[in-house]
Amino acid sequence: MQEFIIYSTLLNKNMKTLFLVFIILSSSYSFTQNPGLFGKKNIVDFNFIFSRPLLENVMYNSSNMVYVKRSGTSLEQTSDKLDVAFNFSYIRSLSKRFNLGVEFLYQKLDTKTPLEFNRETQLDYLTYSGLMENLNFRHIGFIPKIEFCKENSIFGIGLHNQIGFGYCKSSIIEKDYLFELTKYDGNSSSQLTEEEKTDFKTNFFDYKSKGYSNFIFLYVLNFRKNLTKNLMLNYGFRYTFNFLFRSKDQIDSKKYWINNDQIFQMINAEKKYSIVQFKIGLSYVF
Repeated sequence: MQEFIIYSTLLNKNMKTLFLVFIILSSSYSFTQNPGLFGKKNIVDFNFIFSRPLLENVMYNSSNMVYVKRSGTSLEQTSDKLDVAFNFSYIRSLSKRFNLGVEFLYQKLDTKTPLEFNRETQLDYLTYSGLMENLNFRHIGFIPKIEFCKENSIFGIGLHNQIGFGYCKSSIIEKDYLFELTKYDGNSSSQLTEEEKTDFKTNFFDYKSKGYSNFIFLYVLNFRKNLTKNLMLNYGFRYTFNFLFRSKDQIDSKKYWINNDQIFQMINAEKKYSIVQFKIGLSYVF
């Protein structure tokens, strides 16, 4: 319920427009000669979605970007082994072959971080280098979709194909990220003072800036197996293509250590190469 409230508050005009189209289509379609499953024509899906960022690790293998995890009070350079998300879908039977649905998607993204941070000041150009904990992002999506199957299929049961096109929003999660950085003054490096550490935390990024929008195209190969008259096991593969847009906000490079363009590159690398995903969950028919 709490995640649903988050979704509702973050829907912008693009999401509302897609939702309006969904309502119009579902209300205007004829439901005659469509018995549904045991007389039921609605499905609610809840799924966990898993993906291995193998393609990202190969295609976005920059020597200046590393994946760093917090281990207690220290940092460990490692690799991103598994990404997890979950979605909530409502699907309405339109006919024996076609269904119309809408999906709410939530994912917490962990991205690589730079090995070097720069900031221009009035008198100098500062460079900090070292490790910083991977940044966390909240990725929320709203995706209208259609589901179709063979003519002799039973609503909800068996193999179904889904195609969707929707809108997603990514925003950085504000928290106390752990870092192990040193200062480089052109000749030698030195540890950061407590004042410099505080300044880095305070002015790392402008968290009040707008998030990053993207359109998503979705294809799902979905299989449902009935467990009871109302409950089904739901699993399959998702293929997603994300088209991310740069934020229009301008981050002051003289105040903040990281700008919108750098954040855009981090999110874009994470979403661009996360194409194939496996999903598993439960479906309730009513």
